[in-house]
Amino acid sequence: MKRIRFVGLCLVAMFAVSLAAVASASAATSDTPPEYVKCEKVATDTGHYKSNTCTKYEAAATKDSWEAFSAAGVTFTDSSKTGTLEGENLSKIECKKSVSTGELTGAKTGVDTVTFEECESKTLKVKCQNSGAAVGVIKTNTLSTTLGYIEAAKHKVGTDFEAKTGPYSAEFECGGNGAGPNFIFSSGSVIGVTTAVDAKDNTVGKQTLAGKKGKQTVQNFEGEPKDTLTTTICTPTCSSEGSAEIITSTNTFSTGVSLKAEL
Repeated sequence: MKRIRFVGLCLVAMFAVSLAAVASASAATSDTPPEYVKCEKVATDTGHYKSNTCTKYEAAATKDSWEAFSAAGVTFTDSSKTGTLEGENLSKIECKKSVSTGELTGAKTGVDTVTFEECESKTLKVKCQNSGAAVGVIKTNTLSTTLGYIEAAKHKVGTDFEAKTGPYSAEFECGGNGAGPNFIFSSGSVIGVTTAVDAKDNTVGKQTLAGKKGKQTVQNFEGEPKDTLTTTICTPTCSSEGSAEIITSTNTFSTGVSLKAEL
C-alpha cells in the first residue's frame, strides 16, 4: 500500500477554513473597509454609524450614535461538513467534518488552527492523518488570514488563507506503513468568499471556497496579482499541478462583531 505524506498550502483552505480575522485597531475615525469591528452604542452626536451593524461610515457624527471599536482579541470557532481538495489531474482528498479555533489579531489579520476528521484520499482509497495521529484525523499548523475586496463596488469580501510561518500549512500521510514515504508540497494561498455575520447578535458568519478541476473560483483580490495554489506531488517522481479547495464553514465569534464591507 502506498503511503503519501502531504505538506502544504494546498491544505490552507480545506484544512483551515475559518473566517478571516480582521479588526479595527481602535475606535473608528476613518473608513477603512473591509474589516471586522465591535459595534457599540455611544453618546449622541459622537459616533460615526447609524446602526448596531457599523457597516457604513459617516464622516459627520450621527444623532443615533454607534461606534466601531477594535475587535482584536475576539476569539472564534469554526465548523464544517465535507471539504475537498481537488487537483487539476483529478486527484482528490476529502474530509467529512472539521472544527477550528482562532483569534482576531489586527485590522485585517487573524490566526486559526483546524482539526479535520474522517479524511481519505479518494484517489488511493486510503485514510489520511498526521503522523502519529488517529486514523483520518488531520490538524493544521497555525494559519494566518487576511481580508480584502473581491469586488469593492458590490461589497464582495474575501479571505486569503496561508501558513503563518514557513511555506507549509499542514503535514500528513495517506496510507500507513506501506511503501514510501512519498511527499506533496504546495505554495501560494487560497481565497474564499466571506459573508457578513448574522445581524441579530453579530456572532455567526460564513466562509465559502469554491473551485473545480484544480482551479479556484476566486483567484485574486481586486487589483492584486493572482493568488492561487500549486501542489507538487512526489510519488517518488515529482510533478506539479494547480489545486482547488471546495468547502463551506460556519464561524461563531465569542462576542458580537460586524463586517464593514461598504466603501
